[in-house]
Amino acid sequence: MFLVTLIIIGVLSRLCFLGQPVRYDEAYSFLGYAVQPLKVGLSLYDLPNNHLLNTLLMHVSYLLFGGSPWVIRLPAFIGGILMIPATYLLVREIYDSDTAFVTAAFVTSSSVLIEYSVLGRGYTFLIVFFLLSFYWAIYGMTHTGKRSW
Repeated sequence: MFLVTLIIIGVLSRLCFLGQPVRYDEAYSFLGYAVQPLKVGLSLYDLPNNHLLNTLLMHVSYLLFGGSPWVIRLPAFIGGILMIPATYLLVREIYDSDTAFVTAAFVTSSSVLIEYSVLGRGYTFLIVFFLLSFYWAIYGMTHTGKRSW
């Protein structure tokens, strides 16, 4: 129940900033990669500005909902929300539920992570995949059987 409360707080705190003006990097990623045909957007890596998973998700979001600022940021927003339970899962595996809850509360309220969650960039999914990879590595080392792998 506490984790659900944190996720709701995380959604609400990030929604407040979802409509802010589009920044240069977001606009460049959207116009240079995400609105291009998918084979172009995913094969063009002329700058490290092109986060490929974010380009794919932004492209799909654009096709489904249009080109509003919130649509450009929707994949990062979802990734920012997923950071909260991913953090809880990892820290619970390493320590305990109380420590995991406190850590997830820090992720929920971190101004930097809130900002990353409302920028049309691929940072939030990078963090989520790191947390989940770390969790699965620890789970695999601490549990036996086929399920752990």
